[in-house]
Amino acid sequence: MDKKDIAPEKKVGERCPECGKPLVERFGKFGKFIACTGYPECKYSRPLETKEEKKNAVVAENGETEKVSDAEGERCEKCKGKMILKEGKFGKFLACENYPKCKNTKTIVVDTKIKCPECDGGSLVERRTRKGRHFWGCSHYPDCKYATWNDPTNTDKKNQNSKSKDQN
Repeated sequence: MDKKDIAPEKKVGERCPECGKPLVERFGKFGKFIACTGYPECKYSRPLETKEEKKNAVVAENGETEKVSDAEGERCEKCKGKMILKEGKFGKFLACENYPKCKNTKTIVVDTKIKCPECDGGSLVERRTRKGRHFWGCSHYPDCKYATWNDPTNTDKKNQNSKSKDQN
């Protein structure tokens, strides 16, 4: 089967800044991205910005959160280098530009803006287990150990669960 049959390309409606050919949305190893139709002659590509990325927050070692755009411009606490956005096997993160000399990183998490039902001080953030399963836990961890497998932002499941409880 051809890759284009599995994940068809969507036209973006923009032109490549390097060669002038149309840009398309493609699906790759790390998800969707925008690339030039002139590949392999033109290798222009860029990440696809999604709504989910806009609500992402950066979590520092001390547990404080801030916006990704604010954190990207800041300096590394260890060597004063610039922090840049990178993507690895466990998702996006901020890393020092002086890698491998400086290995300072900051995790990027998705903040649901939903208050923690246990401590009322923190909010629920999306996290991953070592095996890659997603769960939601309190941003005040380890002070608050609340965690759930159910997505708190998915209102369809909440409505279905309440309907099935009403029927029983």
